[in-house]
Amino acid sequence: MLSDAGYDVWLANNRGNLYSQRHVNLETDTREYWNFTADSYAKYDNPAFIDYILQNTGENELFYVGYSISTWSFWAMMNYYPSYNTKVRLMVAMAPISTRMYYRSFAKKMVPIRVPLHRLAEFFGMYETMPYDPKNGRIGKIFCNKYAPTKPICAILFFMYAGWDPKQLDKYSLPVILTHVPAGCGNMVIQQLDQAIKSGLFQDVASLASRLPNLVASQQVAWPLWQHLDFLWGIDADRLVYRHVLQYLSDWAPGGRAARSVTAPAAGAPRHPSPADTSSGRADPEQV
Repeated sequence: MLSDAGYDVWLANNRGNLYSQRHVNLETDTREYWNFTADSYAKYDNPAFIDYILQNTGENELFYVGYSISTWSFWAMMNYYPSYNTKVRLMVAMAPISTRMYYRSFAKKMVPIRVPLHRLAEFFGMYETMPYDPKNGRIGKIFCNKYAPTKPICAILFFMYAGWDPKQLDKYSLPVILTHVPAGCGNMVIQQLDQAIKSGLFQDVASLASRLPNLVASQQVAWPLWQHLDFLWGIDADRLVYRHVLQYLSDWAPGGRAARSVTAPAAGAPRHPSPADTSSGRADPEQV
């Protein structure tokens, strides 16, 4: 949709997933390769993404649309490097990482035990959480296709992980989804997330929204059971989320409606409104 609307779209992958596992020296079966946390996204990867894009396009600033952990890494990056506020015209946070108060999935129950499980896995030389396996796609085509009698079981397993929202799941797309997910993540990244969640460091999205001096909007998705993966594959994601994102980008583009009306920022403040939370407000139904 962004490309169709005329935007120059750059897709960034966090280190360690299926699409970002190449390293000039290290192999993915070594502990050294997986020795990173989400702080690495904030300190090194996000700034590198932004600088690379701006250097290759000749632009001075860009829009940042983040999903899930990429919202956290964005805000952490801005904490490390406040100067990057001048490089991001508008940030859109979909499914921002926050408190687990509103979780509805089986993943919520796993949080207290995931850290010891990951440590046990690392003892046996397994450093990646939910790695990509090409067999998933083949299994999905057999057991989750539209004619398979086992298709309802596939949907139930999907809901156990993601949260219950049957009206937003296109069950015919499950075989396609399973060819891409899970895509893998480093154990240390998940451990860091779980520790932050259990410590109470992650708070309600409304708490963050109330403290941001340049918030454009904090918008809850208008669907009672909307859950974390619906942002990616929800049947009505176009109508309920993506169109709003496009409208915000249009409004804040150079010469856009909101950009024309913005006043000069106070001394030391970011030049442009950074984050616009178009994903959820106080009661985001489900976070990772």
